[in-house]
Amino acid sequence: MGGIVTLSGAVDNLLARDRAAAVARAVRGVRNVVNTIEVYPVEISDSELARRIESALLLDPVTEAFELEIRVEDGLVTLSGDVESWTEKRLSERIVRGIEDVRDIRNDIAVQYPESRNDDEIRREIRRKLAIDVYLQDNSIDAAVSQGRVALQGIVGSAEKKFRAWSTAFVTGVVAVDGSGIEVDPWYDSDLLRSESPTVMQLSDSVVRQAVKDALMFDPRVNSFRPGIFVKDNVVTLTGSVSDLAAKRAAVETAMNSAGVWKVRDLLRVRPLLVPPDQVLEKNVESAIAWDPYLDLPQIDVSVKGGVVELHGVVDTAYEKARATEVSSGVRGVVLVENFLGLNMWAPPDWIDDWELDQNIERQLFWSPYVEIEEVSVEVEDGVTTLSGEVDSWFERRMAVENARQAGAGIVRNRITIPDFSPDLFQ
Repeated sequence: MGGIVTLSGAVDNLLARDRAAAVARAVRGVRNVVNTIEVYPVEISDSELARRIESALLLDPVTEAFELEIRVEDGLVTLSGDVESWTEKRLSERIVRGIEDVRDIRNDIAVQYPESRNDDEIRREIRRKLAIDVYLQDNSIDAAVSQGRVALQGIVGSAEKKFRAWSTAFVTGVVAVDGSGIEVDPWYDSDLLRSESPTVMQLSDSVVRQAVKDALMFDPRVNSFRPGIFVKDNVVTLTGSVSDLAAKRAAVETAMNSAGVWKVRDLLRVRPLLVPPDQVLEKNVESAIAWDPYLDLPQIDVSVKGGVVELHGVVDTAYEKARATEVSSGVRGVVLVENFLGLNMWAPPDWIDDWELDQNIERQLFWSPYVEIEEVSVEVEDGVTTLSGEVDSWFERRMAVENARQAGAGIVRNRITIPDFSPDLFQ
């Protein structure tokens, strides 16, 4: 009612509950999501669940150094201890959410900033982060800060952007963030695009480089490595070395989500300080996969040689395949993940005919807060999806592909163009 969506029902893991809320927030017209979904996991002993959580935190290259206390009672996990940023606090919680059989989490981790900051410094950093985030750059958001407490105000086009703005505002020195002053207007983005010139100006390479540099500096998974950043014609090249694969993936993702970036060339090298023996690393990766609520270890065969993980077997969905890479990459000591997992083409609900897939994609694009459906044409033939048309930005072009994949598309050919850019760039 009034754009407020209430989710109810039951799932067997916490990630499924979170994912349902995220999907609902990303639908055009949704102003807020009330998530009342209950989690009823397959029960294991609290002591065994605590052991898995402790192991998962130790296997992650960022959280391994955190001194956290873990208490489990009837599947309810309480986290306590001290970290130096809100991002580290949320990262710890995210890892625990990825463990099967966790019913809910109470995050009592305290943030102890290494240095104090005044309100003007905090406000400037929040405004900069909002400005360089490609998901938020076209939205009207401002921040007021008083004694470390942030109040956000403005207009965004979706509940997902409101949530992202709230999350982004947790910079060093922030005590709390109030996002209630952000109004969600489902047609704000469309009106904004229509009011602007149809020709999109290309950001200069120097502006793009500074945006990427700032974004990486704000990311605690990456900022200690100082990767080299080179930009030419909106293409970002990252060079240098990082100590773990999770940092490498985070750097690429952060750069890709920075304003003005078309493409990222990843030349980062993973050079761990210590690579465990292959047998130990193989066991650690298998444990991470076994504990994940979306993955089934008997379907996945893991082998390791020199820190390089190979995944073989067959899974039911493209999401499970991508999830297997993500989970394996988060294990400390992994240098590279080679994902050779095949897809079970006969596993419902992935098997659909061309017409049904076409309809699913068009519905996904229609409800997307990031894409104007009038600008994109969809054609599906023999399971291959072709997107064409002309959109206003690299970001909208990329999100059209993402929306198509969310709708079930496997192979996507992107023929979408952007004004003022040579067709050669799209080959």
